[in-house]
Amino acid sequence: MLAHTGQTSRRSLILASSAALGAASLGYIGWKTGRIRIGPIDVPELALAPVPGVMRDGVAVPGFDSRIRQEKPVLINFWASWCPYCRAEHDELMLLADDQRFTLVGIVMDDSPEKVAGYLQSAGNPFAQLSIDTKREMIKPMRQRGIPSTLLVPKGETRVSFSHLGPLTGAVIENGLKKALG
Repeated sequence: MLAHTGQTSRRSLILASSAALGAASLGYIGWKTGRIRIGPIDVPELALAPVPGVMRDGVAVPGFDSRIRQEKPVLINFWASWCPYCRAEHDELMLLADDQRFTLVGIVMDDSPEKVAGYLQSAGNPFAQLSIDTKREMIKPMRQRGIPSTLLVPKGETRVSFSHLGPLTGAVIENGLKKALG
């Protein structure tokens, strides 16, 4: 029988170090790819093309332009017409569209212009600006993976102050978004 000397074996130390390094590597990869949201989220400086055929109050809706945050806070909603959870929150978005404290913009993920335009024509368009981010110019830097996802960016800033993953509900709006708006 071997006596325990109180010293860590070299093999145990190597295994523990390897496990810690592996966990740290996976954490970094998850953060870098957007699978894990760690740290602040910033809106990149960019302008995206509008979705053809999308109207609001008889006027063509412009594409997303990050300079809009200079005018008032911006509420960004990541969504798709095929997403059942996005459809579930649509009535809440229609109500939020009338709120003058912020500008509601939509960023569409993995969808076609025809389907987006058709859906908004039948369900109503709450968005003041709307784009399909086909090149993931906004989705990737903002680490967006799931939809729907809604983020608030204060006036004149790039940093997100409120973030919600999942469909917006009255409770989320009352207890989260309105508090973030002040």
